[in-house]
Amino acid sequence: MALQIGCSRAPKKAKGADEHQATLAKLDAYTSGCLDQAERIFAIGDRYRARFGATPPATPGDLVVAGSPDPEGCVAQIERVKDEAPSLPELEAAAAAYGRAMTAVFTATKARDHAALIAAFRDFDTAHGVLFDQVYRLNHDLRRQQLARRQDDEGRTYGVIADDLMIRGEGLVRFGAIRWDRVDAIDVAAMNAELAQFERTLDELAEYVGDGADKAEPRMDRFPEISTYAKAYLVAAKQLASRASGKIPFSDAEKIMIAADNEIAVVGAPAPMITAYNNLVTAYIRP
Repeated sequence: MALQIGCSRAPKKAKGADEHQATLAKLDAYTSGCLDQAERIFAIGDRYRARFGATPPATPGDLVVAGSPDPEGCVAQIERVKDEAPSLPELEAAAAAYGRAMTAVFTATKARDHAALIAAFRDFDTAHGVLFDQVYRLNHDLRRQQLARRQDDEGRTYGVIADDLMIRGEGLVRFGAIRWDRVDAIDVAAMNAELAQFERTLDELAEYVGDGADKAEPRMDRFPEISTYAKAYLVAAKQLASRASGKIPFSDAEKIMIAADNEIAVVGAPAPMITAYNNLVTAYIRP
């Protein structure tokens, strides 16, 4: 399930914000054309391992695997931005490893080599996790710093509270960026803390709008739509937290739904939470 990182709608520029733009541009380069290819590669790997993970194909002719995205564009993009300012050696090393892992998957699917495929899918999972975590953390920290400067300039306006809500939603969604069979690994206490912060900020935004009938701030008329998507996201996140907290196993019927690429319909699975978050982001950045 692809995850949108950050809010693409550019906020009102705050004093000092320009110093962060080069870093954000670098993060975007690693997201567009690279990290956004991961969903397809994960799907290919999941299907292959579901079919051949326990029992390898008897003959090369029995091996069936879908083609993987060509890594050429991603690798070229990683190479293009690696020497651009600012220098972020740890991030750049993670991006290079991701490019190599993506290339290994592409090569293994072309060669139709079982051992190479199993290793390539495993290594891609690892490389994706490292790069995603670094892009997410840097992106989140920069947006939080930008928002703090805006709040100093503007006060706690509708736009500031709404952007705060989205940043808190971004902080929460990382708990849903996990495979369905790893839900037990979620830090439930930390997730519940992020849930509470998101819910408090949504309540603050609703109170601000309710008290501001005489205000005419930009995008304030969009609150009913944003509120609807935010509440749906909150419900999906609470359902995932509840399953993780109670260590509730997925039923056989739910596993069949997940295997049929219908995880989004499984209550308490990661996919509904990620989908609800992406819907919220899409609504928020809509002109």
